[in-house]
Amino acid sequence: MLTFKVIFGIITDKDPMEKSSNLPLFSKISLMRNMQRLDLMRVPCALTFIPDESPTKGAHDRLPQFYVEVYPTNNNGTEIRAHPGQGLDTTVSIKRCPSALKEAAVGKIFRISLRKGDNNSLYSHHTWQYEEVN
Repeated sequence: MLTFKVIFGIITDKDPMEKSSNLPLFSKISLMRNMQRLDLMRVPCALTFIPDESPTKGAHDRLPQFYVEVYPTNNNGTEIRAHPGQGLDTTVSIKRCPSALKEAAVGKIFRISLRKGDNNSLYSHHTWQYEEVN
């Protein structure tokens, strides 16, 4: 006779002692239903939590990084545009940059992640990390 056991392994960086509290509501419901079905078929099953040891990664890390420069505007403010020589339009203002870049001195150069939008528009995000180059 063939014997086996179904083990559901959930990879998480949360505390394993919290058990199913680590799961979203509908995941709990789905898991419970599947374990009940297996139980009705007399198939033994178990649940285990596996520590997530993968390197952390942010969503913006997969976006390309470019050099940007602080430029003056006509109304005595500043705007952020792509630094020349990267294949980006240097006349387009980059939207949603961190406020520290907008408040930096004219001529400062930073490295940031950018997303290209429709119509040649360029976007960053105010929470994304940046690096001051000069």
